[in-house]
Amino acid sequence: MNMELVFLGTGASTPTVSRNVSAMAVRRGGQSILIDCGEGTQRQVLRTRVSLMSVEAILLTHLHGDHILGLPGALLSMDLLGREAPLVLVGPPGTEDLMKVFLSPFRVSYPVSIREMSGGDDPLEILGCRLTSLSVRHRGKALAYRLDEDPRPGRFDLLEARKLGVVEGPLFGALQRGESVTVNGRVISSDQVLGKSRAGRSLVFSGDTTYFPELGEFALGADALVHEATFAADQAELARKWGHSTSLEAATIAKAAEVDRLFLVHISPRYHQGREGRELLRSAREVFSATDLPNDLDSYEIPLKEE
Repeated sequence: MNMELVFLGTGASTPTVSRNVSAMAVRRGGQSILIDCGEGTQRQVLRTRVSLMSVEAILLTHLHGDHILGLPGALLSMDLLGREAPLVLVGPPGTEDLMKVFLSPFRVSYPVSIREMSGGDDPLEILGCRLTSLSVRHRGKALAYRLDEDPRPGRFDLLEARKLGVVEGPLFGALQRGESVTVNGRVISSDQVLGKSRAGRSLVFSGDTTYFPELGEFALGADALVHEATFAADQAELARKWGHSTSLEAATIAKAAEVDRLFLVHISPRYHQGREGRELLRSAREVFSATDLPNDLDSYEIPLKEE
């Protein structure tokens, strides 16, 4: 099953010609989730392979305007398109009160369930994955999110299955799903023909946060970390003042977490063009070489891990 990151809005605070405000999507199989929904998100969606009707859940990292002001329009568009499937809306404390305001001018005909998380809550099942959260340091209540797939079965040993007398067909499928089968009166368990289980994929999204070492523990071993990098390294004091991170600090978290790949988002408008933007990337790569600075509408396929 494919897993893809789609960067819908990679800028901070206000939209510009080159970067819209915060939003991204994760596509897995035929379903999607949105992480944040800044102004203009649904128009960005129209320029990608993401469909609003495939969105199973929307995760809000926090309730600042550049992360939520596209939400009323997206919810109403789903209704106008005839959505019937339920939608899960996840966010920090205060999300339920916000939705009362957003939905007061109109009603949607599909079910919307709201789940508030504070970090350390029981996991939710979203997009067929385990969703957990971490409370991070920003101006107000803010969350980082982690999505983890279940481990995958080990590789199927075709030759061993044949030696045990298993005939190709439905019995092979049952064994690959971890079930036992009976052949000539003998029970054959899946562990006789399956190798060691293989890790699923995992994604972490920082939301808006100042440098927060605990995030490295939360993101440990993830396939991809999407981390805000509002400012360059020489603006660390300004970043702390406003509850944000520098690209160098994001790279430091990625290195500590031993993630496979780091994506820098929430880029201040001052860095949207030319040399300044390249400097953000250069300084991060000095600490963590597997760093990318995506543009709006870029996408990245998360590969399956090998044994």
